[in-house]
Amino acid sequence: MLKLLHGNNVLNLILTGFLTLSLLLTAITITQVRSLESEAKGKPVRTNASLTVIPNPVPLGTNITINGSGFSPGQTVLLNTSHIPSPQVVADANGNFSYLYNYTYGPGNAAVVAYVMQRKSWVQVATTTFTICVSNPCQ
Repeated sequence: MLKLLHGNNVLNLILTGFLTLSLLLTAITITQVRSLESEAKGKPVRTNASLTVIPNPVPLGTNITINGSGFSPGQTVLLNTSHIPSPQVVADANGNFSYLYNYTYGPGNAAVVAYVMQRKSWVQVATTTFTICVSNPCQ
């Protein structure tokens, strides 16, 4: 009987540890997103920058390609997908980029937001949404 109780206590400690780790990772993600949003300081800056995601809709488990255009040549662009890490890319001589992203999250609607540095702050300049479907190919 004591061994059974001890085994349950160990299992409870392990589950508590996993729950604590999950909550910590969620808090870190929320903090990063809030930090980016607060640094954006309001409405997006008007630019010619745009984003697209290919394919769209995205079959579950498929990598996506994030394409950007209308950026300044050589400009660093932070791509926020609400997941850590947020990749940074550099626009080519024509102000374009293409980034293959290993997007391995569940079905539903998602977004990519592009930020660029202006006066020591990250400023939102473009956003796009996409849908992740359960089936492959998407129905």
